[in-house]
Amino acid sequence: MGFELECPGESHRQGLVHQQTDDEFRGPIEIIRSSYKLLGDNAETSATILVTIVLPAAVTMLLNHCFFYAVAHKYLPYPKPPPDETKPDIQVLILIGVVLLVIGFAVTVNLVAAMFYFVSVASTGARITFKDVLRALPHWWKLVAVTGLWGEWFALVMAAVFVLSQILSMIFIDVSKIPLVILIILTFTESRAFLFLVVSIVEMAFGVTVFEKVDGLKSFARSWKLLRHRWYIALGIFTIIDVPKTLMGDALGLIQKSEIALAVKIVIASVLVALTSLLTLLGSVSYALFYKSCGSCIDDENVYRDIQFQVGCQLRADAFEIQDVSV
Repeated sequence: MGFELECPGESHRQGLVHQQTDDEFRGPIEIIRSSYKLLGDNAETSATILVTIVLPAAVTMLLNHCFFYAVAHKYLPYPKPPPDETKPDIQVLILIGVVLLVIGFAVTVNLVAAMFYFVSVASTGARITFKDVLRALPHWWKLVAVTGLWGEWFALVMAAVFVLSQILSMIFIDVSKIPLVILIILTFTESRAFLFLVVSIVEMAFGVTVFEKVDGLKSFARSWKLLRHRWYIALGIFTIIDVPKTLMGDALGLIQKSEIALAVKIVIASVLVALTSLLTLLGSVSYALFYKSCGSCIDDENVYRDIQFQVGCQLRADAFEIQDVSV
């Protein structure tokens, strides 16, 4: 005579496994498509956010990129600049750099608070207006600013490590007589690798701050936990969205140094700013949706472990009960 043991929570467990599988294998292309659809479903609000919040942030990002790129190439100890090259006043450069950093930090906090809150509401299917976003911003500024400050320190440390590695790489390549093209490829790859670490970890920490209301170092610890097994998805989003943004910053720096007409420079710069703004908007939504998929996977894994434990306990209890009946 056979006994049929019904495991409690079995149907719920299967649902969790299905949900976890869908989220875990949701790649960067699917996330970006979902972001595009979410923006399209809320086109009016998205367009207003793009013009009023994202555009100033994109302009500031490009200015920061061009400024610090130019300063780094002016003052790197290696390779040595020509002896007749004049250098600007270091105090003026420091002042400009500090002003750009402060402005960049402020617009970034505003951008992150607006976009992640927008996603938190719009992704549920609820209607959200630009007025709703404006009303919610003051509530999120402080939390996002705390996480943003830790993000700035993290970025500065990574930048210092990158500059040091670049100097060592240049010395090694010069001594080894390696072709210039190798130096260019190495510099590009290395800079994007460092940038990927900063962007992915900080963006995920912002997601933790907005969605879980956890700021500071705790948000970065949670961010690392979420990224640990799904970093390749973040790499895909970074490659599709953030790498082109950095190339536009490089292009803007080259245009600034070129000898083409001023009107042409303005037109090209305007196009680059517009494209950077669109990519920034799409990227912010994509990272927010990526956080949501990672968060649901982690939560489902924890619930799944609890259910496994409960099922195991119930099976043991049933086995003892069957043994008592047979005796």
